[in-house]
Amino acid sequence: MSQSYSQFLRAIAIIPKLILFTLMVVLIHHQQTAFAQVGEPYQLSGEMVALGDLIQPGIEPPPSYRLSPDGQYAVYSADQRVDGIFELFSVPIAGGPVVQLNPEFGANSDISFQSFRISSDSTRVVYMADQRVDGVVELFSVPITGGTAISLNSNSSANSRVRRFTISPDSSRVVYVGDMLVDEQYELFMVSITGGSSIRLNSNLVENGEVLSLQISPDSSRVIYLADQIINNERELFSVPITGGTPIRLLPSMVSGGSVQQWRISPDGQRVVYLADRRTDTLDELFSVPIAGGATIRLSPNLFANGDVNGLIRISTDSQRVVFRADHQVDDVNNLFSARINQASPTQLNPILSANEEVASYAISPDASRVVYTTDRLSNDRFRLWSVPIEGGTSFQISATSFFANSDVSNFRISSDSQRVVYRADTFIDDAFTLFSTPILGPNFSPGEIIQLVPNLLVNREVFRDFEITPDNQRVIYRADSRINGVNEIFSVPLLGGATTRLNRDLPFGSDIDDFLINPNSDVVIYQGDPDVFDESELFAHRLLPPITIEDELCFPIKAANGHVAVVCL
Repeated sequence: MSQSYSQFLRAIAIIPKLILFTLMVVLIHHQQTAFAQVGEPYQLSGEMVALGDLIQPGIEPPPSYRLSPDGQYAVYSADQRVDGIFELFSVPIAGGPVVQLNPEFGANSDISFQSFRISSDSTRVVYMADQRVDGVVELFSVPITGGTAISLNSNSSANSRVRRFTISPDSSRVVYVGDMLVDEQYELFMVSITGGSSIRLNSNLVENGEVLSLQISPDSSRVIYLADQIINNERELFSVPITGGTPIRLLPSMVSGGSVQQWRISPDGQRVVYLADRRTDTLDELFSVPIAGGATIRLSPNLFANGDVNGLIRISTDSQRVVFRADHQVDDVNNLFSARINQASPTQLNPILSANEEVASYAISPDASRVVYTTDRLSNDRFRLWSVPIEGGTSFQISATSFFANSDVSNFRISSDSQRVVYRADTFIDDAFTLFSTPILGPNFSPGEIIQLVPNLLVNREVFRDFEITPDNQRVIYRADSRINGVNEIFSVPLLGGATTRLNRDLPFGSDIDDFLINPNSDVVIYQGDPDVFDESELFAHRLLPPITIEDELCFPIKAANGHVAVVCL
């Protein structure tokens, strides 16, 4: 057979494939579906109208998008269809059609910024919007894949407004605060997530009293709420069954002018830990009480006249211990303490501090064994990273010991397996913050040394504070202006060091990656940025898995009209 004849036969053989290829391109363009190209960034959000974006004007982020707990969907708020009218949309993380979740809005209606939640079973989205009457914010529930949006406060008055809400961990109910019965009197209500009549959970409020905040227990059986229910402007905690009943006052007494400052429910749902000036006005102490009421235990040590428990309350994942900070002896010298959740007599975790020194930030390891914290104990105003057993014991430094004069550890993350800590520090150049990975037991107590994850940066460049470790503990995702000063991009680097991968495509000058979330399965990062049009934010995703080699197939990346990318193999 001649060579020219063989070439002719091969050319004829590929014609059906070319026809199929053309048809597939037309179909992709027509349906505007999005199929992710592995290892490349791809757009999740739909095509934006001119000036449309994910960030509502005049409002500082956090992100206006969320990931479903099962890692299958992203839900976001954007003025995607009409400039200035923010609506709610969902899209598969793997790419696919964008679904509008809310019905058609009036000219001035909006999704309330950041006021949407996804149920823990990933089936429904609950959101706040002035969907029916302009300026009257109500509560709605809709399937995450789209469908009819159901009003959850249908028995409210004409001018009622929902102020805040949360979904029960079992995904069956929504508890919300609103002035459903009396205008401007904000009370607590419960309703099924699929709609129905709302039940009021709080008792009658004192004149001008209101419910301020709420949390549902992990087993979805009780609601803890903060309210000035008995005396106006004296905020107390109450516990009530989620299905309704008589609320129980969790504080045995309150000094005149006293109030609860912050509170947490233990992960096992058995106790409530709260910070309040319950005994002496303006003297904030830490207490623990059973969730259904009972004897209150003071967890904090004796405080001097100007002392306080301050900073965040942190409860271990096994619900056994509470970690907190207090300047119990010297004003503004904040020490770190650990107390059993149902006992007094706390243990000081850090070594003795001198005047003007303090413990700054702190966190409990996920396995509840250790506490990691920053302190300027060795040099005033130069914060280093330390680790200590949660019950108390030897506390030792786990960050690098060689620093220039003004360097600091600014913040840190603990891996979910409790083995390593990633921290941010300007070790070599002032304010040029980079990332390091260290064993939680320190380089002298386990194999491995401190690993610098990001090379030294130039002056005025930095890794930003919002870095995260992937749930599988394999990689660190971070934002930085490491390549171009002032252009914030997103990167991935192995937790134990290695090659860095940039997750976004090239950005025009002035554009940025604003924030990001990691899929629970650790395989996809979604992020918000304006790589196409300056100051018009869109939602993108990037697979963390390496590209797949498909043998004996010819594959083409195809960009559809809406910017989504598909891979077509012949």
